Amino acid sequence: ALISSRSSWDPDAAASVVGSKARREDNHEHNDPGQVVIDGEGLPLIVDWGTPTTTYPAGFFTLDRFRYFEAQAYGHNIPVFGGRDMRSCYVLHPDYTEGPLHGKRALCAQGHVVESSFDDHWGGLWRVDTTEAWDGVKQCLRTVLHVFPGFVVVLDDIELDKPESISLRWNTAATPTRTGSGTQSGKDHVVDQHDFALQFKPVGLSARVLSLDGIAATSRIGRHGYQAPWNLDQFGGVLPDRDCPFFETLIQSSRQCRLLSLFAVQPGSKTRSWTERERRHVGVIGDQELEVVASESSVVVRSSSHRRDWAL
Repeated sequence: ALISSRSSWDPDAAASVVGSKARREDNHEHNDPGQVVIDGEGLPLIVDWGTPTTTYPAGFFTLDRFRYFEAQAYGHNIPVFGGRDMRSCYVLHPDYTEGPLHGKRALCAQGHVVESSFDDHWGGLWRVDTTEAWDGVKQCLRTVLHVFPGFVVVLDDIELDKPESISLRWNTAATPTRTGSGTQSGKDHVVDQHDFALQFKPVGLSARVLSLDGIAATSRIGRHGYQAPWNLDQFGGVLPDRDCPFFETLIQSSRQCRLLSLFAVQPGSKTRSWTERERRHVGVIGDQELEVVASESSVVVRSSSHRRDWAL
């Protein structure tokens, strides 16, 4: 199931486009159920790394494909648990061809769309459940809200069988800039927040990642890269280096958490950070604002320009 929500049908410069998905497909089969990507003004901002730019890497048509970051869950803007990758979705189908991973079909360990709603005036909301794609996971539920012209809210509700690390990497089209981090104490909850931004000449992206359960989280800027011997193409040549940065939020050990990611796609050459106003997280695009009231038990999003509230 593939999802696309866009602010307009302008083929070159829509204010924002959000892509998402729930399943892995035959032939492609990257570990990407739950993926979210964001474009602004015709430029990629939160990205999918695809495949190497020259040719397929060595072993890509076997299970070794998941030794390359482009195919791993880490390369796809989704939570990762205990540092392990998703369950295999392969089922060998004798009616097609013979051999190890020939005739394979992506028939198991998939995600699915729980619900979706789209509106030409305000945007779209969808919920994806990828629990079955993971071992050791009781719940992995992702809710995505796209509010025109370019606000994106992503809520990950996670429950694991046992405490272990929880990582969320947002893969960025250029090296992000860290714009702030800290802990906020409310009347009955603690929120850990981590901010970053991207800036291109025609458009910028302001982002904030929140741990809503009072669980301490750290963040860092990192880069994906090939590691020998898994840095060769199918002909034995060395794969060209790729510049593939990410912003990672990491919880060292927990059995459950709620991670909230806020994005504002902002036209122009100066990015404006998310701010706090009376315990509300406020994003700005031009003269429009989006308010997010978040706690351990609830997330409410308010848009005065659309005269809408959403309870996630």
